[in-house]
Amino acid sequence: MNIDKRALREVAEKATKDPWKVFSDIDTKTFSIHTPRDKRCENVIKWGGFDCQPNAEANAEFIAAFNPKVALALLDENIQLQREKDAIEAVALALRDDMRQAREQLAALTAEPVSQTYELPELIEGMEVSVDVSTCDFDAGHRYFGTVTEVSELDSAKNGYILLVQDAKPNFDVNGNSPIIPDGWISCSERMPIIGELNWRTSFPLLITCEIGVIPAYYGFVSVNGDKHYGFMESLKYGDDRGDHPQTNEYGLISNVTHWIPLPEPPI
Repeated sequence: MNIDKRALREVAEKATKDPWKVFSDIDTKTFSIHTPRDKRCENVIKWGGFDCQPNAEANAEFIAAFNPKVALALLDENIQLQREKDAIEAVALALRDDMRQAREQLAALTAEPVSQTYELPELIEGMEVSVDVSTCDFDAGHRYFGTVTEVSELDSAKNGYILLVQDAKPNFDVNGNSPIIPDGWISCSERMPIIGELNWRTSFPLLITCEIGVIPAYYGFVSVNGDKHYGFMESLKYGDDRGDHPQTNEYGLISNVTHWIPLPEPPI
């Protein structure tokens, strides 16, 4: 059904905006509709039981309910819904255009021939590398550092490459077996730290008294294959708000400790 909304608005704006009421006449069995201002009920709309309609009263109530004020409100709501519909359609059109452009760009990328393909040697050459040269636990951590100048494939059953590293520098003493230790670290064979009080949970001596929120450091041992290895260690957990000391790490976390470093002075 096509409703002439403009014509409906024109007649609704001219009509009475007050609420409409329904009154019945028992004698004539008719129903009248008027506004409260029409106190004498002279200019009324009478609705009789045309053709003996059994719903004459319901028809009158409907006319009173769909008064000009209600009609104008529905027309305004329809305008607002149309505006929202137009906004949604505009967003949908913009998204459709964006998706079309994205598909076109993706198709262009996949259609372009791969003009350059890089092999592993080309990617490695000129890079700063760290090469692990350790062979067992004894020399664990032995590494060389330098710049790759040439890469050649290893002719064997397994895929591999031979790297030529320029100015390779080790992080260990090539004439001995001990790693190069940074300044400040002390060999356990030369001197042991001055221990403080014992941690009541582990019996490990603490280097400093631990406060809440401070990771403690202590001198203790770990057991590896039945042998005890002593050295400088750190706890992995903090204390709690009740004042308990931090828990120490489990026995298997640190092994083969060879050097230690003094802790800074505790805060005052």
